[in-house]
Amino acid sequence: MHAVKSEQLARLLQKELGMLFLQEAAALLGPSLVSVTAVTMRNADSSARVYLSVALYEQKAVLLQKITRHKNSIRKLLAKRIAHKMRRVPDLKFYIDNTVRQGDRITSLIDQLDLSMDN
Repeated sequence: MHAVKSEQLARLLQKELGMLFLQEAAALLGPSLVSVTAVTMRNADSSARVYLSVALYEQKAVLLQKITRHKNSIRKLLAKRIAHKMRRVPDLKFYIDNTVRQGDRITSLIDQLDLSMDN
């Protein structure tokens, strides 16, 4: 039962944070395209790991620092959006999601292989 609730909360946070970054991030972060790729709940739902995909911004580490600096503002904005669904907004920890880049690298390596059957 607890695992199902955690998954539902994670999906809610992913959806609402995604909308928040889409609609209000420019004021906090400047021009960038940030999407939330995953959220995992930790420590009895008191904290959440938020995985972000970043486009239109070359220095991802710098953007992650900006997001982390504005974490309290992001939590407050999030609290306004989900106050009717959650009693307490979990502590947010942000991470850059590199799975897309890793997938592109693997695809590139596979494309470089000579897989012809002409032996």
